[in-house]
Amino acid sequence: MEKKLGGVEDYFAHVGVVALKLKGDIKVGETIRVRGHTTDFTQTVVSMQIDHVPVQEAKKGQDVGIKVIDRARKTDTVYKVLPDVKKSAAAKKAAPKKKPAAKKKTAKKKTSKKKKK
Repeated sequence: MEKKLGGVEDYFAHVGVVALKLKGDIKVGETIRVRGHTTDFTQTVVSMQIDHVPVQEAKKGQDVGIKVIDRARKTDTVYKVLPDVKKSAAAKKAAPKKKPAAKKKTAKKKTSKKKKK
């Protein structure tokens, strides 16, 4: 599931940074997706700045620069990738342990005993 963070207002190719005005909150370490007509990549936010000052989180309405791993265009949209609630809830529950498979009993071969005379 994804939530729109904003549109790319500018892309600085020499440093690999997108500039955008946030429509939601974002923190370093969260996952974003940049998507456009010819762009589509997902990455973890590793570096973010506001007015050339590194920050760990940014709030809705702030203008930020986010370091990206690929080229972005002014028409692209940036989304925050939200964790899947169903998957994370299932992951929290410990998976039931499998019982070891029962050993199969092999039928013993009947051997005929020859009587000695």
